[in-house]
Amino acid sequence: MKKYTKEDILESIKQVTSMIQKIHAIDTKKLQKAQQTLLKNRLLALQISLELLKEKSKELNK
Repeated sequence: MKKYTKEDILESIKQVTSMIQKIHAIDTKKLQKAQQTLLKNRLLALQISLELLKEKSKELNK
């Protein structure tokens, strides 16, 4: 796996957090069922990514 700098990880955390916030701001009632499901799955993937990035950030702080 490629080595990422602490700065890379921190910037990624900010970007993923921003994407999650933007998804939460979407009015899903206006979306079709397939789009709602896709958005839900993407949100889950982003939340998992954010958790992993935060864990990696903690490792780099040791």
